Amino acid sequence: MLTRVNLIGYTSTEQQPDLFSKFAQTPVYKRLAKQKFCFTWHAIIKATGKSHELNLAEANRRLARYTQKLVCDQLRFLVLSDDENCTFASWGGAQTAIKHHGKFGLIWLCAEPSSAVNALITSAEATPIVQPKNLCLVGLHQLSKEQEARLLQHQVRIFYLEEVKQRGLAEVLAEARHFANQETVGYGLSLNFNAIDLTTLSSPAQTAVNGLCAKELSASLAIFSQDKHLLGITLTDFDLKHASCQTSTKLCCNLIEILFSQ
Repeated sequence: MLTRVNLIGYTSTEQQPDLFSKFAQTPVYKRLAKQKFCFTWHAIIKATGKSHELNLAEANRRLARYTQKLVCDQLRFLVLSDDENCTFASWGGAQTAIKHHGKFGLIWLCAEPSSAVNALITSAEATPIVQPKNLCLVGLHQLSKEQEARLLQHQVRIFYLEEVKQRGLAEVLAEARHFANQETVGYGLSLNFNAIDLTTLSSPAQTAVNGLCAKELSASLAIFSQDKHLLGITLTDFDLKHASCQTSTKLCCNLIEILFSQ
């Protein structure tokens, strides 16, 4: 029997209007669809157009409604996007679905202190989607002293890339899962593709320099596949425009195969 994978596509750029149809036509996706998974696309959400800011807000509300419903239906979801800005809408919907039952945690694998990190700080100081002590950032290259101090003040757990390299990603993710699960009823897993050194996928013997090792990542994610508390996954900064598209597609399908295997 094929395992169902509940997918939502989200794009905020007009440069990739056919991103998900192209992805669905790749050989590795077709192989998984034939042999292992029943891919169910619940929505393709496009936050584009003349009034981009307005469309973005509506797209995020729509995305949150879908993730909320899937969590209420006890269906693990996957949001695939070229834009990390969908992350908080994804988890906002998930948190709404469980807020009457308990708290929500989050493990976020990302590289740079971008708007995503600013959003996390804002969330920690206002009404949080994620309780700060249940929030783990994995693979960050660096933070400013001010950003680091604010996050640590709220007990956010930060695993810098250097620490990941020293301890190994499997050990770090096991600890992150422990923090995300503490006094929560569910948690999410977010992965930005820009956190991964994709050269390590085409050349497995190569040492990761610019990010997480793709091969080590694939091996380390198996602990999440059977975890009933994992509500969903977001894979962001997914891009089929550049020369690395075959590598990105292969890695994306590999991650899906690991995270949704029964």
